Amino acid sequence: MSKPGMRARLASLSFSEKISILERLRDRSSAFTLVKVFLVGCPNDPTPDQTEKMRQKLQPEVQKYLTTHLKAGSPNASRSALYALLRHWLVGQGRKVRFELEVDGNVKRKEVTRVEELNALIGQGETPATLLRAIGFCEEAGV
Repeated sequence: MSKPGMRARLASLSFSEKISILERLRDRSSAFTLVKVFLVGCPNDPTPDQTEKMRQKLQPEVQKYLTTHLKAGSPNASRSALYALLRHWLVGQGRKVRFELEVDGNVKRKEVTRVEELNALIGQGETPATLLRAIGFCEEAGV
Protein backbone atom coordinates (compact mmCIF):
# COMPACT_ATOMS: atom_id res chain seq x y z
CA MET A 1 0.00 0.00 0.00
CA SER A 2 1.30 3.47 -0.87
CA LYS A 3 1.87 6.18 1.73
CA PRO A 4 -1.08 8.31 0.56
CA GLY A 5 -3.29 5.22 0.59
CA MET A 6 -2.16 4.32 4.10
CA ARG A 7 -2.77 7.89 5.30
CA ALA A 8 -6.29 7.85 3.84
CA ARG A 9 -7.00 4.50 5.45
CA LEU A 10 -5.76 5.68 8.86
CA ALA A 11 -7.74 8.92 8.54
CA SER A 12 -10.91 6.92 7.97
CA LEU A 13 -10.51 4.97 11.24
CA SER A 14 -12.42 5.99 14.34
CA PHE A 15 -10.53 7.37 17.33
CA SER A 16 -10.99 4.14 19.33
CA GLU A 17 -9.63 2.07 16.42
CA LYS A 18 -6.55 4.32 16.27
CA ILE A 19 -6.04 3.93 20.03
CA SER A 20 -6.29 0.15 19.67
CA ILE A 21 -3.60 0.16 16.97
CA LEU A 22 -1.33 2.38 19.07
CA GLU A 23 -1.76 0.11 22.10
CA ARG A 24 -0.81 -2.97 20.07
CA LEU A 25 2.24 -1.15 18.69
CA ARG A 26 3.25 -0.09 22.20
CA ASP A 27 2.93 -3.67 23.47
CA ARG A 28 4.94 -4.96 20.54
CA SER A 29 7.63 -2.33 21.04
CA SER A 30 8.00 -3.09 24.74
CA ALA A 31 8.35 -6.79 23.95
CA PHE A 32 11.46 -6.11 21.88
CA THR A 33 13.41 -5.18 24.97
CA LEU A 34 12.20 -8.34 26.71
CA VAL A 35 13.50 -10.76 24.08
CA LYS A 36 16.82 -12.21 25.17
CA VAL A 37 19.17 -14.50 23.32
CA PHE A 38 21.50 -16.96 25.03
CA LEU A 39 24.40 -18.86 23.53
CA VAL A 40 24.55 -22.32 25.10
CA GLY A 41 27.69 -24.42 24.88
CA CYS A 42 27.97 -28.18 24.70
CA PRO A 43 28.52 -29.94 28.05
CA ASN A 44 31.02 -32.32 26.35
CA ASP A 45 33.04 -29.54 24.72
CA PRO A 46 36.71 -30.56 24.45
CA THR A 47 37.83 -26.91 24.83
CA PRO A 48 35.39 -25.41 27.36
CA ASP A 49 37.64 -22.45 28.22
CA GLN A 50 37.91 -21.30 24.61
CA THR A 51 34.19 -21.79 24.05
CA GLU A 52 33.35 -19.78 27.17
CA LYS A 53 35.64 -16.92 26.08
CA MET A 54 34.00 -16.86 22.66
CA ARG A 55 30.52 -16.99 24.24
CA GLN A 56 31.32 -14.07 26.55
CA LYS A 57 32.59 -12.07 23.58
CA LEU A 58 29.66 -12.87 21.27
CA GLN A 59 26.77 -12.70 23.76
CA PRO A 60 26.56 -8.87 24.12
CA GLU A 61 26.97 -8.36 20.37
CA VAL A 62 24.28 -10.89 19.55
CA GLN A 63 21.87 -9.25 22.02
CA LYS A 64 22.56 -5.80 20.55
CA TYR A 65 21.90 -6.97 16.99
CA LEU A 66 18.76 -8.87 18.05
CA THR A 67 17.29 -5.78 19.70
CA THR A 68 18.13 -3.63 16.67
CA HIS A 69 16.65 -6.22 14.29
CA LEU A 70 13.39 -6.37 16.24
CA LYS A 71 13.03 -2.60 16.37
CA ALA A 72 14.03 -1.95 12.75
CA GLY A 73 11.34 -4.06 11.15
CA SER A 74 11.85 -5.56 7.75
CA PRO A 75 15.15 -7.24 6.81
CA ASN A 76 18.08 -4.98 7.56
CA ALA A 77 21.82 -4.99 8.22
CA SER A 78 21.35 -5.93 11.89
CA ARG A 79 19.49 -9.08 10.80
CA SER A 80 22.41 -10.04 8.59
CA ALA A 81 24.95 -9.48 11.37
CA LEU A 82 22.79 -11.36 13.89
CA TYR A 83 22.37 -14.27 11.48
CA ALA A 84 26.12 -14.45 10.78
CA LEU A 85 27.06 -14.43 14.48
CA LEU A 86 24.48 -17.05 15.45
CA ARG A 87 25.35 -19.24 12.48
CA HIS A 88 29.02 -19.08 13.52
CA TRP A 89 28.05 -20.17 17.04
CA LEU A 90 25.91 -23.09 15.86
CA VAL A 91 28.74 -24.52 13.74
CA GLY A 92 30.28 -25.84 16.97
CA GLN A 93 29.03 -29.35 17.72
CA GLY A 94 26.32 -29.51 20.37
CA ARG A 95 25.88 -25.74 20.69
CA LYS A 96 22.47 -24.10 20.96
CA VAL A 97 20.90 -20.67 20.66
CA ARG A 98 18.01 -20.01 23.03
CA PHE A 99 15.60 -17.12 22.54
CA GLU A 100 13.53 -16.14 25.58
CA LEU A 101 10.63 -13.77 26.02
CA GLU A 102 8.93 -12.94 29.31
CA VAL A 103 5.26 -11.94 29.12
CA ASP A 104 3.34 -11.34 32.35
CA GLY A 105 5.75 -13.48 34.36
CA ASN A 106 5.63 -16.39 31.88
CA VAL A 107 8.84 -17.18 30.07
CA LYS A 108 8.55 -18.56 26.55
CA ARG A 109 11.57 -20.20 24.95
CA LYS A 110 12.67 -21.30 21.54
CA GLU A 111 15.87 -23.31 21.19
CA VAL A 112 17.71 -23.64 17.92
CA THR A 113 20.32 -26.34 17.39
CA ARG A 114 20.74 -26.33 13.61
CA VAL A 115 21.51 -23.65 11.04
CA GLU A 116 18.36 -24.69 9.10
CA GLU A 117 16.20 -23.83 12.13
CA LEU A 118 17.97 -20.49 12.47
CA ASN A 119 17.37 -19.78 8.79
CA ALA A 120 13.62 -20.29 9.26
CA LEU A 121 13.59 -17.71 12.07
CA ILE A 122 15.91 -14.94 10.93
CA GLY A 123 17.20 -16.04 7.54
CA GLN A 124 17.04 -14.14 4.28
CA GLY A 125 13.65 -12.44 3.87
CA GLU A 126 12.35 -13.29 7.36
CA THR A 127 10.86 -10.48 9.44
CA PRO A 128 10.96 -9.88 13.20
CA ALA A 129 7.37 -11.15 13.38
CA THR A 130 8.59 -14.60 12.31
CA LEU A 131 10.85 -14.82 15.34
CA LEU A 132 8.23 -13.36 17.69
CA ARG A 133 5.63 -15.88 16.49
CA ALA A 134 8.08 -18.76 16.97
CA ILE A 135 8.69 -17.70 20.56
CA GLY A 136 4.95 -17.29 21.11
CA PHE A 137 4.65 -13.54 21.55
CA CYS A 138 2.21 -12.71 18.78
CA GLU A 139 -0.58 -15.01 20.01
CA GLU A 140 -0.31 -13.62 23.55
CA ALA A 141 -0.41 -9.97 22.56
CA GLY A 142 -2.66 -10.26 19.53
CA VAL A 143 -0.06 -8.59 17.32
